[in-house]
Amino acid sequence: MSTSESLAVDPATELEALETFYDDTGAYLDELADDALFEPVPTVSEWSPAQHLYHIWRANASMLKAANVLADGRIETQTPDLSEDGEQALREGSIPRRGAEAPNNMHPPDDLDRDGLRETWTRSCGKLDDVASRVDAIADADGGLPHPFWGTLTAAEWLRAAHVHSNHHSTIVTDILAGR
Repeated sequence: MSTSESLAVDPATELEALETFYDDTGAYLDELADDALFEPVPTVSEWSPAQHLYHIWRANASMLKAANVLADGRIETQTPDLSEDGEQALREGSIPRRGAEAPNNMHPPDDLDRDGLRETWTRSCGKLDDVASRVDAIADADGGLPHPFWGTLTAAEWLRAAHVHSNHHSTIVTDILAGR
């Protein structure tokens, strides 16, 4: 089902939300002690806050890159076509906690440390900066690229996906920290 016309996404709004998210979560790198950052609370999640943050920042970097590539207009694109799950997640702004498995290349490394986490945040912030300079081109891009679970997304939908995904894991991080 193609929803690119019916799903209105404002890239500037999504960018603003992502910038706030990056400021808030980047502060964890300096504010949280190692035990709070690196120890999971199994009743909430098998992953620690650090592992969730790594995953979010790593996945977002890929999503932001997709938005940028589509804005470039120099690649062969596909017709935007959200899956049912993709349309629901992007419309509602949430992802159910149902134990979905992240793609292997988005899993945190076993030897994750604060320096590696900061490096991942910095690289992801760079992708966000690239997007910030191209909001108009992202809004005008009309082709799509496939998401592993949500169908073929437009550039603006990729920004929305990064925002929704960030909120999902940010809520889990907050719950882990509250459960300590």
